[in-house]
Amino acid sequence: MDFLPKLRIWILTIFYPILSRIGKVHMPFSRKKITSSHYREMTKLLRPGMGILTTTNGELANLLIPGKWSHIGGYYGNRRVIEAIGKGVSETDLIDFVLTKDEILIIKPKFATKSQMKIAAEWMFWQMGKPYDINFADNNEAFYCSELYVESYVSQGFEIPWEVTKTFGVKNAVPQDFADNPNVWEVVKQFP
Repeated sequence: MDFLPKLRIWILTIFYPILSRIGKVHMPFSRKKITSSHYREMTKLLRPGMGILTTTNGELANLLIPGKWSHIGGYYGNRRVIEAIGKGVSETDLIDFVLTKDEILIIKPKFATKSQMKIAAEWMFWQMGKPYDINFADNNEAFYCSELYVESYVSQGFEIPWEVTKTFGVKNAVPQDFADNPNVWEVVKQFP
């Protein structure tokens, strides 16, 4: 294994307890920009298998994640989102997911049909309870947010032709990568 990937794993393992707490720290006096009218409009647009990219202003974790978009969850249906967060892969009610955000970008894969998107949503559902991937590694039965969403399609045999971010010599999909590859991921709508 090369030096940079080893260094990356060491840094992530040692600093994970600190980094996981930083992700929960918000700057005071910030008001969320997503409103209930945005929520109602989203419920009309969302379909199982769509991705929901988010930005939350004032989170210290934003300093560690490259790009504007800092998180992605997969829409399961019935106003539920499946996401990989510090406590692992879990389900969140759509209203709780969106009303804590400042901006949202709904995306869908250009390469998948509606039925394939539904299969991707089901696959994410069956990953619930799996741990969070603190090393951002492939093939380890743990997931970080972007990895969970991408793997829901890779698990169906899709080879996704896109460029992803490289950190410490290792390619890792980050939420911004979805927005930066419009030839692969179609923007459905951005809020606000």
